[in-house]
Amino acid sequence: MLTTTTITPIDAPITTTINNTLYPSHLHHALIIDRDSSGQANPDTDDSTFLNHLRNLAKQPIDMVQFLGDTPSLAIWEALKDLKNVSHLEMLSGYDETCNITPLDQVGSSWPLQSLVIGSAAGESINTAHLQTITSLKLDYCCGLSFDLCTRDSPSKLKQLTIIENDACDHFIKFQ
Repeated sequence: MLTTTTITPIDAPITTTINNTLYPSHLHHALIIDRDSSGQANPDTDDSTFLNHLRNLAKQPIDMVQFLGDTPSLAIWEALKDLKNVSHLEMLSGYDETCNITPLDQVGSSWPLQSLVIGSAAGESINTAHLQTITSLKLDYCCGLSFDLCTRDSPSKLKQLTIIENDACDHFIKFQ
């Protein structure tokens, strides 16, 4: 069973328990930040109530974070800085297909991240020191991503690379 807490910029957090068939089996509590279905006029402006909810949630033992829709603002990343046990991160892009993961190194540097899923991102530079420490990377319908921190000489613990659709060959070659 997996406890999920879902929050949008306009709704209070909702916590439920589900039968976990979608995520790694070792997970216990997932935080799902849905910025895609909020209908918010300007998703770049995060109000204080939403950020306070995130800060309070960051005090819980959450081991998975999923971003749906627009890439998180720096304010959102900073609201999550107290999370300590995140081993699985999913960044599922919205309509704009952006994925800014760079702030993760500033606020989530202590996360024991093991797996990363990037979905529907296009033309982005995926730069995070966590690329050297994760064991699993899944690219789902991504296109034109670059991984500047991944080189043949850099240390890597990556054991599983899953590339679904779009330019799978190009992505695979970039990891050689």
